Amino acid sequence: MTVAQQAESKLVLPSPVVSFSPAGFQVVRVPTWMWIIPGRWRPVTATAQVPGVSVTATATPSSVQWALGDGTQLTCAGPGTPWRPGGDPAASSPDCGHLFERPSADQPGGTYAVTVRMHWRVDWAGGGQHGVFPDLASTSTVSVRVEEVHSLVTSNQTR
Repeated sequence: MTVAQQAESKLVLPSPVVSFSPAGFQVVRVPTWMWIIPGRWRPVTATAQVPGVSVTATATPSSVQWALGDGTQLTCAGPGTPWRPGGDPAASSPDCGHLFERPSADQPGGTYAVTVRMHWRVDWAGGGQHGVFPDLASTSTVSVRVEEVHSLVTSNQTR
């Protein structure tokens, strides 16, 4: 095993921790914003040494693949944009969102199993050389409840 491979083998990639808006459960036909929490979207490094040579491998997040449990799969180029209070609740995410078309009530546990896979580009440098390893990935799965919201108009009077 080369020193670069030793450095790569020491990388500890964090599993993606995700957030959704609206908070709590999602609503059919209401835009869902999805993002990786900021502390998880950062480069990770590891170093290996032998006498006279030190090599550092750096894994940098490059994209996120979402399998949303309703048959939809999408890839976002970045971590997604957190929704901010005061924003338009009917607005779609500018870079990583989804519109659920049906509730999750008929799924096991009444939720969709959403699998999130972060892809990492891995570079290494040291000993006067540098290179790239094949991408790595870290994955997590979360349960997301999607509900239909019904309204009832009882009067058409306005005041």
